Amino acid sequence: MNHLRVRHALSMGLSIFGAGLALLGSSQNWPVCMWVGFALMFASIVIGLTVRCPNCGHNLVRRRWTLPNFCPECGQAIDGSGIEE
Repeated sequence: MNHLRVRHALSMGLSIFGAGLALLGSSQNWPVCMWVGFALMFASIVIGLTVRCPNCGHNLVRRRWTLPNFCPECGQAIDGSGIEE
């Protein structure tokens, strides 16, 4: 499975879940729930900012909801091969 697409989906899922948790915590006056939601949203931003092209390192999700098939900077196909972490 494509590592970059999994990381992007994880970021989007954490963001949505964190926003829901923060809204629930603020409406029910549960501060712990609210702060956990904010922490999840912050974590999703950090994860989202680390989705980069494996060839040139260009950030792939700066202004998008979905990952492109090719890197807009170098034109390399985004298939997840050759990723080192």
